[in-house]
Amino acid sequence: MKKYLTIGWILLALTALVLLPASAAVGVPRLADEAGVLSDSAAQTLLARLDSISEAQAVDVAVYITPSTGGASAEEYADSLFEAMQYGMNVDRSCILLLINTEGEWHITTAGYGITAVTDVGLDYMAEQFVPYLSAGDYAQAISVYADLAADFLARARSGNPFDADDLPKAPFPVVRNLLVSLGIGFVAGLIIVGKQKAKLFSVQKQHTAQKYTKQGSMAVLAAEEIFLYQTVERREKSEKSNSASSTHQTSSGTTVGGGGGRF
Repeated sequence: MKKYLTIGWILLALTALVLLPASAAVGVPRLADEAGVLSDSAAQTLLARLDSISEAQAVDVAVYITPSTGGASAEEYADSLFEAMQYGMNVDRSCILLLINTEGEWHITTAGYGITAVTDVGLDYMAEQFVPYLSAGDYAQAISVYADLAADFLARARSGNPFDADDLPKAPFPVVRNLLVSLGIGFVAGLIIVGKQKAKLFSVQKQHTAQKYTKQGSMAVLAAEEIFLYQTVERREKSEKSNSASSTHQTSSGTTVGGGGGRF
C-alpha cells in the first residue's frame, strides 16, 4: 500500500510541476497557510521575515502549512512540495523548507546550501526550540523561531563554521541570580540540619581536648607514618571537534536533499 502511495505522490508532484504558472518558479511564496491557522497580520509579518532571510542568504527559507498529507509521510510530502513548488530554483536549488501538518507532524527538507547550514545536530536543536510552540498550537511563534534559527545557521555556515554538537547556541545562564539562590538554599538547609542535631545533644558539653572521649589505657600509639602504596591513572584520548554532517536521501527526481522531522 505504501508503495502505491509513494507512486501517487510522485505523480502529484510531477503534475503540479507542469501545472504551476511560469511565475511560480520566479517568485514562489515562501509562506503558504493552506490550513488557515495564521492571522493575516501574522502571515504578512512572517512572510516578510522569510523573504528577508532568503534574499540575504541566497537560500529559500520557506514554510508550508497543510491540514493533511493525504496518507503520505511528512518526508514524502515535503520532498514533493520542494520539487513541485520549485523552491530554490533561482538560488542553485538551495532551500530550507518547513512542512507543518496540523494533524501533528512536521518535516524540514533541506537542499543545496541548506544541507550544509542545517546539520543533523543543528536540526535537532532547531526542533527543540520550535516544536513546543507547535504542540501548544502557537504556529506563528513556531515559525518565527524557525526563521530566526535558519538565519543564524545560514550566517554561521557562511563563516565556514556550521553549527555542530560542540558549538550550538546556548541559552544565557544567569550566574549571579543562580549563585544567590543556591547560597540561600544551602544556608537555610544548613540551619535546619544543624538545629536538629543540636537539639539531640542534651548530655554533651563543650570540651577543649579529646581526652574525655577516650578510655584510659585502651589505646597506645607508639609510632605513625603514611605509606604510599599505588595509584590508578586513567588516560583517555581527547576527542577532536566533531565534524558537521547532514544525512541525505534522493527525491523522486533524483535530487539530493537532507532534513528530518517528527511529531508534535
